[in-house]
Amino acid sequence: MSWLNSAGARSGPYHLLRLLGIDRYRTRFAADPALEWLRFDGGLWWTTPDGAERTRARHEHEIDRGYRNAGQCSGLHFRPGVKARAGRPSGA
Repeated sequence: MSWLNSAGARSGPYHLLRLLGIDRYRTRFAADPALEWLRFDGGLWWTTPDGAERTRARHEHEIDRGYRNAGQCSGLHFRPGVKARAGRPSGA
C-alpha cells in the first residue's frame, strides 16, 4: 500500500480528495481491524539544518489542518529503530 496522507501544502479541493481517501481506509480498518497491511501509526519527517524554518512552517500548517502531531518541532529527536544514516542527507 502506498502512503496516503494530506500533510504539506495542498489546494483545498486536493486536500479534501486526499481526506476522502484516508476516510475510506479508516472505514475499511474499522470493518476489519485485523488487517495487518493497514496501519495508522504515523510518519517521519527530517530535514537539514538550513531547512529548519520550512519544517517548522510545515508543522504549523499540519496542526492548522487538524493533524495530530506528537513530535516536537525543535531540536534533534532520536526515535528507536530509526537509523539516521539510512535516510537521504537532504531530508525526507
